[in-house]
Amino acid sequence: MMNLPRDLYDPEHLAFGEAYAAFLKEHIAPHHAEWERNGMVERSAWRKAGERGFLAMDVPTEYGGQGLTDFRYNAILSETQARDFLPGPMFGLGTDVVIPYITRYGTDEQKQRWLPKLVSGEWISCIGMSEPETGSDLASITTRADDKGGHYAVHGRKMWISNGHISDLIVLVVKTDPTKRHKGITLLVVERDQSHYRTVRLLDKIGYLARDVKGNS
Repeated sequence: MMNLPRDLYDPEHLAFGEAYAAFLKEHIAPHHAEWERNGMVERSAWRKAGERGFLAMDVPTEYGGQGLTDFRYNAILSETQARDFLPGPMFGLGTDVVIPYITRYGTDEQKQRWLPKLVSGEWISCIGMSEPETGSDLASITTRADDKGGHYAVHGRKMWISNGHISDLIVLVVKTDPTKRHKGITLLVVERDQSHYRTVRLLDKIGYLARDVKGNS
């Protein structure tokens, strides 16, 4: 196979990748086989990643982040983890998928409440989209949220939720107006310890054995 030259990354990106590779070798690789046997990564991995600045790098500094909006840093993390065959810790799910919802659409109060904990790794996040009956067809989801004036009552089940078993905060995809299909969808942020959000079991997986993927809740 021909090796093609790469000019995507600058020296600072390469240095960042070398630091992440060293982090993986010291703190992830020695435990990965055990995590695969258990079907779940230990929460301490997020703390260690947060301490070294490998989580949610683009979060503004006033909320505990580094303000690195260059997505090449995000790409390096995913690329390095894949190259070293250490797919268990799904750090990128929070960094690339969940947290941007909060930074873009959250109020300042919400950002102050959630982002520092997510950047530091104290909290782990996930996104609840797929459902047992509909898979990832979001227009057809049946989980609904009824406005009770000051709070929502949520009814439904989610499945195949990565990081779902150990997450502290979930961005939950619900229907607030089921008559409008995709236009009736709302994203609710749910804190585990202040809700009746319940996980049932970890799912058996083919490949990616250490990844925490939950069943119905």
